[in-house]
Amino acid sequence: MKILHVDAGNEWRGGQRQLYYLAKGLSEDNVEQFALVSNNKLEQKLRSVGIITYRWKYRFEFHYGLFKYFSILKKVKPAIVHFHDSRSLSLSIFTKIPTIATRRVDFELKSLLSRVKYKKTDIIVGVSKRINEVLRKSGINKAELIYDGIDPYELKTDLDKETCRKKFSFGKPPIFINVAALVDHKGHIYLLKALELLKDKGITPEVHIAGDGNLREKLLKYKREKNINNVIFHGFIENINEFFKAGDFFIITSHLEGLCSSIMDAMALKIPVIATRAGGIPELVEDTALLADNKNPYSIADKIIFALENSEKMKELSEKAYKRFLKNFTYKIMTQKYLKLYEKFIESNLS
Repeated sequence: MKILHVDAGNEWRGGQRQLYYLAKGLSEDNVEQFALVSNNKLEQKLRSVGIITYRWKYRFEFHYGLFKYFSILKKVKPAIVHFHDSRSLSLSIFTKIPTIATRRVDFELKSLLSRVKYKKTDIIVGVSKRINEVLRKSGINKAELIYDGIDPYELKTDLDKETCRKKFSFGKPPIFINVAALVDHKGHIYLLKALELLKDKGITPEVHIAGDGNLREKLLKYKREKNINNVIFHGFIENINEFFKAGDFFIITSHLEGLCSSIMDAMALKIPVIATRAGGIPELVEDTALLADNKNPYSIADKIIFALENSEKMKELSEKAYKRFLKNFTYKIMTQKYLKLYEKFIESNLS
C-alpha cells in the first residue's frame, strides 16, 4: 500500500497536526507514505517520522502548483491520494486513481465547485457526525466517520506547573487558557464580551490566549476599548504543551467547529473544559465539560462563574474527560480506522 498525502495549508493548525498524527501512526504500521505539503513545520514533523515529503505552493483552486502535484503523482505512483484540505481537493477532479478526502470543518458547501469536488472524491471522511450532517445537506451522502486523535505523550513536559506559569508570566490562579487561531469561527469576540460582563460584577480571572490570525488587531482593539485587562494575547506559541500545563481551565468559544483537537489536548491533560455547543464539540466531550450556548456571552460568563465556584465538580469532569479521551481519541485509534478504510477501499478497487 502506498499513500500520497496532500495538504495546501500554509499554516500549522489543527488540520496539519492531524495529518502528522495520521502519518505517524501509519508509519508505525509500516505503511509506505509520501506527502506534498506547503507548511515548513508540517514538513519537518513528517520527516521526523520517516515520511518522504515534497514542498509546493497551491494558493487557490487551479493555481499553477497543480503542475507540481501531477509531477509528484507520476513519480510516486500511489495506490491512494489522501487530500487533507478543501483547497487541494480541487485536484481530485483530474485525478484518475482512488481519492480520499478528510473534512475537518462544519462549514456549508456553498459554491458549485465545492460540491463538485466532494462528489468527485471517492471517499470522504468527516471527523464528526455534525460535519457529515452538513455534507448530507449539500447532497454528499458517502461520508465515513473517523474522529481525529492526538498523541498524549507529545503533550508531556519535564517542567513543573510553577515553572510553566512563570515562563508565560501567568498571575494568580485560577488561570483560564484558550488555544485557537484568531479567526471568526473560533468566537474570541464572545469570550471577550463575556469577560466584559464579568468585569462589571467584579470577577476578573486571568485569561491567556495562544494563537494568531487575521482578527488579532480587531480583538486587541476591543480589549483596549473595553479595558478588559485580564485577558492576554500571546500569539503563536511553539511549546504549546508548556502553555497547557500552566493553565487551570481550558475555554473555547467557537460558533463553528469540526471537532477541536485543542479540547482533546485539555482532556488528555485532565484540564477542565468550558466550551460552546458548536459543531462536533458536544459529541467530543459529551457530559465531561461545561457547554455554553453559541455566540452567547451571558451563557459563557455563567459557565466561567460555575467553574470558579465549583472546583471539585470541575476536577470530577476532567477525570471523566480523560477516560473518554483514552477510549476514543488517541492517534492510534484514529490510525487503525483509516488503515481499515484504506485496505477496504483498495480491495474494492481490485475486485
